[in-house]
Amino acid sequence: MEPPKVYSVQNLLKAPLSFDEKLLVKKGGRPIPDLQISSTSASKTRTYRRVFNRNIYEKYEWMCGCSVTNKLFCFMCLIFKEEVSAWNTKGLDDLKHMAERAKKHENSVSHMNACMDFSLLGKGNIREQLGSAYLRDKIKHNENVEKNRHILRRLIMCIKFCGAFELALRRLDETLTSDNPGIYVGLVNFASELDAVLAANMEGSQVFKGASKTIKNELLDAMLHVYKQEVLKEIQSANFIALEADETTDTSNPQQMVVIIRYVLNGQICERFWSFFKPGGHNAGIVANTLLNELETILNLNYPASDNNTSANKNKLIAQTYDGASVMSGKINGVQAIIKRTFLHAHYIHSYAHQFNLIIERAAQCNKNVKVFFANLQSFSRFFSRTPKRTAIVDEIVQHAPTRGNFKSRTVNALFEHQHSFREWLDKIIDEDGTDSVTISEASGLLNHLNCPDFLYWLKIFHFIMPHAEILFNHTEIRGIESAQMQAAVEEFQEQIMLIRKAIVNINHERINEEPTMKRQKLTAGEDRADIAREVCDTILSQIVDRFDFKDHLSAAKLFDSKKFKTYRRSFPQRHFDETVKSYPMLDSVKLKSELSALYARDNMCDVSGLLPFLVFITDNDLKKVMTETYKLLDIICTTPMPTTECERCPSTLKRIKTFLNNVTISEDRLNALAVLSIEKKFVQSIPDFDNKVIEVFSRLNNRRMDFMYKK
Repeated sequence: MEPPKVYSVQNLLKAPLSFDEKLLVKKGGRPIPDLQISSTSASKTRTYRRVFNRNIYEKYEWMCGCSVTNKLFCFMCLIFKEEVSAWNTKGLDDLKHMAERAKKHENSVSHMNACMDFSLLGKGNIREQLGSAYLRDKIKHNENVEKNRHILRRLIMCIKFCGAFELALRRLDETLTSDNPGIYVGLVNFASELDAVLAANMEGSQVFKGASKTIKNELLDAMLHVYKQEVLKEIQSANFIALEADETTDTSNPQQMVVIIRYVLNGQICERFWSFFKPGGHNAGIVANTLLNELETILNLNYPASDNNTSANKNKLIAQTYDGASVMSGKINGVQAIIKRTFLHAHYIHSYAHQFNLIIERAAQCNKNVKVFFANLQSFSRFFSRTPKRTAIVDEIVQHAPTRGNFKSRTVNALFEHQHSFREWLDKIIDEDGTDSVTISEASGLLNHLNCPDFLYWLKIFHFIMPHAEILFNHTEIRGIESAQMQAAVEEFQEQIMLIRKAIVNINHERINEEPTMKRQKLTAGEDRADIAREVCDTILSQIVDRFDFKDHLSAAKLFDSKKFKTYRRSFPQRHFDETVKSYPMLDSVKLKSELSALYARDNMCDVSGLLPFLVFITDNDLKKVMTETYKLLDIICTTPMPTTECERCPSTLKRIKTFLNNVTISEDRLNALAVLSIEKKFVQSIPDFDNKVIEVFSRLNNRRMDFMYKK
């Protein structure tokens, strides 16, 4: 909806306005431009110069300005010319006597009449408003509105309950005679047993039925609208935002993409679900255009504004995070490159939640023998998880079943540490009476793997690698992890892989439980297991470097490593500083260096640990104006995503919602509304007066046959 037009003083000075024109002028509000008014006066001792101050508009709510004549006018007297005066004809620019002239005008009868006419404009006949019949009708109307709102609040509570617990809102048969009308209808019926007003409406109303599909859908639309407006308010208050997106498929298999917005507000990192959407294609251009359309709404780029405001909003996006797929991460024509052409400071950061799987997967593809190992490894998980009896066997051996989680890490550890026990149980399964031929064949194949030197060799290699990869992956799943911690985890992982690479020669010469009858698998000419193992380690290390390509935010975080503040006093961290200001040109480098130097010089700052505590310290102690650039940099670093597990959680919510709904044709808006009620249920509960805001929106969505708006 376009904002109402603000009429200029020049338009109001022309011919008398019609009734409809007066309504439009009132709706648009008074023009309050910045004026170039100044005056000079002198006394015996000094000269005084007065200039226009915008605070005058706040002091006098009736005052408006004309940018053409550079004079002040009375807005009400311009509309209702009760009496000709300078306030509605020529205007005033005498700042010296302005207060005196304004007070005299406020006390005039003509001004008071104009203010009353302005207030009553569009509100009907004043005689009708003062009549006793009108007052009785208004009281009765408002009582009816209160009853209707009470009923609507109960329905909203039922919908929020179903959404929070991901329960189905609809069933195929929701009639009163249905044996299973669905959870929502059952919940409304249960609520009506406890609420006489709701029960009376459910039994006797012919206009407004709470179980109506239309009512439910419109309430969901209203809830989504209220939620997004609250998120947009927070985004407007935040200095910077980051975009997180991930792709998934729902239960009906169409492509879905989830968008998450991350920002810092009141010293807290916020990650808010924005929407699911279908891009309409798989190429980078289509996905990027869809994301750009969402960003236009989020950053209010379509609103008529000056070029400076538009530029500031575009600079607000400082990071974008997706998975490592080439469509998303391509540096020339990928989604991140297309978006960065519009948002110049939106640095691309690989989704850390994808790093573990992608790195190990790439390592597994580097050699045929390694691919065969992982394919064989997967057969163990399939075999032992197929029946409860086999699962019980594994529970007896290792206390937990091998799972697919974290790229078979648990399977590798379980097999390596308990390989003799697994051999015994596989032999027992084969020798048991009544074992079917398929089971014997599968168990025999697994036993051959456990007797194969090459399988055992790779089992041992990955038994060394997997725990370190597991630690790195666990770091990516920590909500609120800071960039310095993430950088330390990456460096520690690289060091451990290098140590394993150096120890491969010793591992290669060890005997790995080889029996005399074992036959070694043939290797391709020129290949050696140690060479292949080193290649695996090299692939992992190169992938780490590639996946964590943009690390300037991590470098910036080192500027706030309090353990090194004493070192920084003697030797300023110039390299980290230069990398930081190069990546974030919106920072004032001179002032930032001075602020950081002052920070390093204070002994009490050495005890602060973490970026958020620094941010909160500056906020709580009103130091934003003193440490402007430091605060800005801390805000940027905290806004930049570390782990992006929120993008991983949302698709799983999508699948649960659609499963519980038993309806794969649900519209995007309804799907997003249900996702909000599930994913952001705590935030929805924290929105002040949420139910009444939903009712206000709901009452405007359509022409209602029931009254939901009070008469004032």
